[in-house]
Amino acid sequence: MADNNANVAINATSRNRWAEQEETVIANEIIKNYDVLFGPMTGCGALKIGEVRRRGWEAVANVLNCQFSTYKRSGSEVKKKYFNMKDKTKTKNDEMRRPGTGEGPRVKEFTIPEGILLQHFGDSASVAGVPNAIDTDVHVKSDV
Repeated sequence: MADNNANVAINATSRNRWAEQEETVIANEIIKNYDVLFGPMTGCGALKIGEVRRRGWEAVANVLNCQFSTYKRSGSEVKKKYFNMKDKTKTKNDEMRRPGTGEGPRVKEFTIPEGILLQHFGDSASVAGVPNAIDTDVHVKSDV
């Protein structure tokens, strides 16, 4: 019986692994469906905005599931993965722009999906920072 529980635990953890090809499909499909997933919606439609967005995430999951038959991913799993990918890309981009002090390991290059996301969101303030802004971490000598 203990062996059965071990197999279930192994299968549960391996299910959470995403291949880089899956991440690339997610990035491309979200860029294609960006207006449905994140864009402003107006009017009095037959469906609520939340339902339209949920169906959009399910559509991205369906495209992913058609191309990769290893695991059937749900719309909520794809949505969570996308936000994790976006956060990781932002963090890596920030670390590359402002490398830390010390002799720690350098940040690795961007993966293909991270590059796609960075290219799409590269000029937004949340990724690239505010242009011509003052960095409060930088010490400026004053004449006083």
